[in-house]
Amino acid sequence: MRKHLDEITHLIFVLGMDLDEHDGSAAALATERARAAATELGKELIVVRTTVRRVSDPLRVPWPRLYFGPALAHVALCLAPTLSAVIVPSSPPITSRHGSHPYVDPLWSSSRVCIVHDDDDAWRPTKIAEIADWAPAMRFLRVCYQEQAETYNCERCFKCVSTALCIRVAGGSSAALSPDVSPETIRAMPLAPEHTDRVEWIRDRLREQGDDPSVLAALDDAIAGAHRRSRLQGIAERVNEEIYLRL
Repeated sequence: MRKHLDEITHLIFVLGMDLDEHDGSAAALATERARAAATELGKELIVVRTTVRRVSDPLRVPWPRLYFGPALAHVALCLAPTLSAVIVPSSPPITSRHGSHPYVDPLWSSSRVCIVHDDDDAWRPTKIAEIADWAPAMRFLRVCYQEQAETYNCERCFKCVSTALCIRVAGGSSAALSPDVSPETIRAMPLAPEHTDRVEWIRDRLREQGDDPSVLAALDDAIAGAHRRSRLQGIAERVNEEIYLRL
């Protein structure tokens, strides 16, 4: 958003995707912060409420891998002709399989609204470093999809912890997500095997910076735990396959 700030006229905040509008105080707090961010940036806020996940979830449609992009396009198309163009923030690298993709998002455009996929193909830690010194982003940053109204970000899930540590690597400070993460929180963080490369990168950068040894040790433990789970999962899959073949 930062690089498109001059051309952006409205910010769009959607309830019903990662946060349900019926979550009460959680939805109210997130909307309030979004409104405050829009005011500070001099933009108009559009609040959209959608029930799209009440359709996709019961059908077990994969949300991030498949349905996320069409859902964003659905919002953009509904805002025509109020908006003639909608910028979709870039997602994982272009080589990743993801519901929102630079080759696909523009194809959802219509004669009334153009859907533009932001062309920034940077890795998430790089994106975080680019906004670590931007006060509005650090004040209103929300990455958590957990329902934690009291703290805005839960500061315990993978997204919260990894983002906070990336801010720490960049030397930034966020009022919305403290970069001072305890070793206990790091060890308890749910770390999926596919995310270990990001955490290894964080650990290596913090080690280069001479960070707290207890934090580095906790990152080592979290990474080792993810690798163990990955090996166990592989064994379980091979056993299940062997059982299936023998039946």
